[in-house]
Amino acid sequence: MSCSISSLSDRLCHLLELLDHRNHRHSPCRTFVFAVASFQLLFIFFSFHFLSLSTLPQNQDSPISRFQRYLRIKTAHPDPNYASVVAFLRSQAQEIGLHTQVLEFGPGKPLLLVIWYGSNPSLPLVLLNSHMDSVSTEPSKWLHPPFSAVQTSDGKIFVRGSQDDNSVAIQYLEAIRNLRNQDFIPVRTVHISYVPNEEIGGSDGAAKSVQSKEFKELNVGFMMDEGQASPGDEFRVGYCQVFPHLL
Repeated sequence: MSCSISSLSDRLCHLLELLDHRNHRHSPCRTFVFAVASFQLLFIFFSFHFLSLSTLPQNQDSPISRFQRYLRIKTAHPDPNYASVVAFLRSQAQEIGLHTQVLEFGPGKPLLLVIWYGSNPSLPLVLLNSHMDSVSTEPSKWLHPPFSAVQTSDGKIFVRGSQDDNSVAIQYLEAIRNLRNQDFIPVRTVHISYVPNEEIGGSDGAAKSVQSKEFKELNVGFMMDEGQASPGDEFRVGYCQVFPHLL
């Protein structure tokens, strides 16, 4: 892709402004397109920054090293370490000036909300979702221990949960970190929800949270759920897990 990081950031900010200046004459379809394009550009912007830092030493504080620190937390069922996940994500969010709130709808299964306040918090907000747990592991079948987050010379990182769905969890925060470093302020407030229990049905996570008073009070206008990492410039977007689109 020939776009520079700065031009991608400019396009993202412009599309976010288009979304926030829409009026009642715009169709839901057009709103959806604006929103999807905006957040896909956000992830593209982050991906370029991510790749440019992929050769930094692992002891240097960078998107790669932060990603690896997150990946080393054992999140696999049957006993995901939710407390450590929440502590790490809260520290990363607070480091870049974001607010956090922890809710719990099942014993020992916290849900973390990260809040990036917009300039007009009265508007319906944008909600980005990711889950904290991963499926079980069989260490004997791995080239490297499944929670070692080993990075090989070709840039690959071996760890359980990196694709589903810890990469997206970190991309949200890193993209916001980049935008805040440019003094960008969204018009709408943005929430990130990190939910537990997704890999085993979500009954004590998303299922209970959407029925809660706290969720209803959020006033969600648009929500984007987890996605998949892409090694290139093509991003797969699904609607209701049925209709895939490539951007």
